[in-house]
Amino acid sequence: MQKLEIEELKGALADHADALQATEAAHIRVATAQAREREQDVVVASLEADLTRVRRSAETLGRDLRTERKRREEENARRDAERKVERGRARKEVEETRKELEKVLREKKQVGTELRLVHERLDLLVGEKRAWDRHVCTR
Repeated sequence: MQKLEIEELKGALADHADALQATEAAHIRVATAQAREREQDVVVASLEADLTRVRRSAETLGRDLRTERKRREEENARRDAERKVERGRARKEVEETRKELEKVLREKKQVGTELRLVHERLDLLVGEKRAWDRHVCTR
């Protein structure tokens, strides 16, 4: 009987030891899972911090791009205005040069006409002189 009780106690002790091992294994699994979860939380926090940093960098880059685009557009507008003014000056200069050329050409034509008239008058006077030179009274 004592042997039977000892065997029963041994069996109960073995069952209890198995239950204790199972509990310890469960605790180890839980502790491992909790450690893994903490590691994952750290990784997630790190990734969230990286995401925040990247988002800020992207926003800063976007602002910089908008600023640069605005500066470039203003520069292009200024250059376009300068070119427009320069084209206006060039057109005005071309127009003044054209008017001067027309004036010079008119003057040249007028001088040519006056010269032709002077030659005609000279021819008339030369003809008249010859007529007077042949005239009887002048001899």
